[in-house]
Amino acid sequence: MLSIKPSDDPPDLAAPGDEAVLTGEGESVAPAVPAPLWRRLFSKPVVGLDIGTSMMKAVVLERRRDGLALKRIAYAETPPGALTNGVLTDSVAVSEHLRALFKDYRIRTRRIAVAAGGEKVLCQTERLRWASPEERLALIEQSVASTVTYPIEGAAVAFEELEKPGEKEGVLFWASAPLDRVDWLRETVSLAGCQPAIVDMEACALANAVVYNYQPEPDTASVLVHFGARKFVIGLLIGDRLDYARSAQVPGQRPGERRVCFSDRVLSLVDGFWDALGQRAKPLPLGRLFVSGGPVEVSAIGEALHSKTGLLVTRVDPFRRISCPPEVDSGQLTADGSSTFSVAVGLALRGFEEL
Repeated sequence: MLSIKPSDDPPDLAAPGDEAVLTGEGESVAPAVPAPLWRRLFSKPVVGLDIGTSMMKAVVLERRRDGLALKRIAYAETPPGALTNGVLTDSVAVSEHLRALFKDYRIRTRRIAVAAGGEKVLCQTERLRWASPEERLALIEQSVASTVTYPIEGAAVAFEELEKPGEKEGVLFWASAPLDRVDWLRETVSLAGCQPAIVDMEACALANAVVYNYQPEPDTASVLVHFGARKFVIGLLIGDRLDYARSAQVPGQRPGERRVCFSDRVLSLVDGFWDALGQRAKPLPLGRLFVSGGPVEVSAIGEALHSKTGLLVTRVDPFRRISCPPEVDSGQLTADGSSTFSVAVGLALRGFEEL
């Protein structure tokens, strides 16, 4: 959906043309919002790499005559020593594990898509009125600065113009991530001998996977819930457009505290965002709920969310419309544990145009 500005740009807002956003290499491409959410950037297979705090997941997709096919699927544990207060900080340790991962699974494509995630990564759509590109940039900067919890000078921001202002206000989608996290991703991937051709937002990648595989109807509001071992992402889809997304840390358990199961901890986080999602979806009612994450917990969380909200809950299968040839040694990864790879698949889809 969005690719944030190059890390060597000045730290103010990237200023693409009226009909373009910046890719990770500073090239302009046509906007991918509201649809489609992916663009063809390479003729060779595309790699989506999800670097999580507990697991690293890679998916390689290639285009065949009958559609997209899985070429490789890989995963490995993230080195525990690379964490500082639950945040990945050791580029060298992670890059060494990435090198081993790519070697062990024979992944030779070096141009890859990665995602920035965490509670400081924000995405949202806004209705604003502007008369010039300069005024539009000023409005975006004002909106980002009033929303993020870090200085705007330290933000990597991307935006796309969804509707131009006329008699009514225009519609803009913006996303922001801390610039130091973007730099960390680029450095880590480069140290592993790869080229971070795209840096997307985790929530945007998740939306890519859901939209491509499930093709929501235009006049529907769907909720996305994705969780890892330590983090949680929640988003709102209006039709096939990501309207809003936030992330949070999943609270851990301290010694001596009453034991609270993982699904209950995730539900408490969902509660904190539910009213905001309902307000943003109006006049549409919240409809379907897409859940993805670890294979052990996702069923329990889905059942709990259905009981709490009454919504139809769908466990995301990111390979639903992607063929998995017999020669690909995917085992049960594309079955029982498939939703774990939702972000990685969404990142790989970012490399292709509408299918």
